[in-house]
Order: sequence, then C-alpha cells, then structure tokens
Amino acid sequence: MITIFTVPKPYNKKINRIQDNAIKNWLNISDEFEIITLGDKENKLKNYDFKHIDNIKKNIYGSFLINDIFYKIQKEASNNIIMYLSTDILLMKNIIEIIKKINNIFSEYLIIGNRWNIDINEKIDYKTDWEEHLIHILEEKGELLSFEEDETNFPYYSDLFAFPKGTYDEIKPLSIRYWWDNWIIHLALLKNIPVIDITDKTLIIHQNHEKMHKGYLCDEAIETKKMVRVEKIYPFKEEIYKNFRIISYNMPSSKEWQIL
Repeated sequence: MITIFTVPKPYNKKINRIQDNAIKNWLNISDEFEIITLGDKENKLKNYDFKHIDNIKKNIYGSFLINDIFYKIQKEASNNIIMYLSTDILLMKNIIEIIKKINNIFSEYLIIGNRWNIDINEKIDYKTDWEEHLIHILEEKGELLSFEEDETNFPYYSDLFAFPKGTYDEIKPLSIRYWWDNWIIHLALLKNIPVIDITDKTLIIHQNHEKMHKGYLCDEAIETKKMVRVEKIYPFKEEIYKNFRIISYNMPSSKEWQIL
C-alpha cells in the first residue's frame, strides 16, 4: 500500500482543526494507509496513535532539514510507495487508484500535483458526502494555484510528492520552510525520473492558514534560496503517456524512462 509521511505543526486551536480535518480525510480514503509523523514532541499528533520519528536534524534557525526527513522515512516506511503531504492537505478518494496505476506503469517516478486554496472554518463531517461538499466549496471560492516561475528560476512546485522508496538517496540539507519542493522536483528531473503531474486527475486541497515562517526576506530564506537556485534550467518537454502528463528535461544525456 502507501505510507504517508508528514510533519505536523505544533498545536493551536485553528491548526488543530485543520490538521484534524486532514488526518480524518486520509483515514476516510483508506484505513490501509500507513501514516508516519516526524518532528519534535510538539509535532506528534496527540489524538492519534501513529508512528512518530523524532530527533530530526535542524539548521541553525531551528527548522527541520528535508534531507534527514527523507532519509529517515525511506528507512522506516513499511511500504514501497511513500507520499509526503503537508498536514493541511485534503485528498479525493481516487488518489489511490491514480498512484497504483502509475506504479504499475513506471519502475521509478515522482508524482506531483497542484493545489487548490480554500478557507475551511469548520470541522468536516466525514459521515456525509464530504467529497461533494468540498467540491461545492471549491466552486464557490476555491483558487487553483498555477505553476509559475518563481525567484529560484524554477517553474514548478507541489504540495504532494509520491515516489518509490529509495528514489531520494542524496538531498541537500534544505529547510522545510523554504523552496525544498522545487529542489525535489529538479533533482528527479536531473536523474531522468519521470515527473507525473496529476493536477488534472484529482483535487489536492490546501486549507488556508496563517504563514508559519518569517517571510522570504529573513536570513534563513535568503540562504536557502542560494542553495536551491538553479542557474541553468533545461528546456522542459511535456508528453502524454498512458493518459498521464509527464514532465521531463530535454537534456542531451536524456535516456528512456524505465517502464515496467
């Protein structure tokens, strides 16, 4: 099956509701998900008996480092497919079918997806038709964030990352607060791993909340931007294969994807 890994935020009243909405969403999609949380004691979800990995390495600003998170989850996950989600993300029930189809086609891959931003100021009632309810909210006030080039010169980002265990054996020690998502995608593209954008296949919903970092002009953000800035971006090519949208770099050294 699939292991979800996430780094919950320390509890306050609003974050508690948002994270509870997300966790119950994942559990309603499948009770076979393995869910693993990472972080300090303050990041452990109090009302759930999930496996928790602590002693995550931090930078000088006290932020968790992505390389240690990815190293430890690939070591501890019980399943071959692992998926990073922020603990404010809601999914649709078809996510499992989509990931399984991709896993049956490709021997290596990175699945990404663009997010919808919405305000949800209530606990979601999962005893009702919650998918229809979320779609109704999206139609009224949802905002789909488009892929746009940002200050790191990289034109893609994502709030979902699913990949086979062992995909990431070497990652820069980036702060979890800034731009690591761009680097994860860039690294997959450099390794000629097919990056599969499922934005048009499902809904990935982000519950809005206040920013949990100090903004993009602080020392940590500036230092991280220097680490992830891509001086050379190869031309992108986008292809449709088996009805999936595949993103790759058009590099001289490009090789064929590994297809099962």
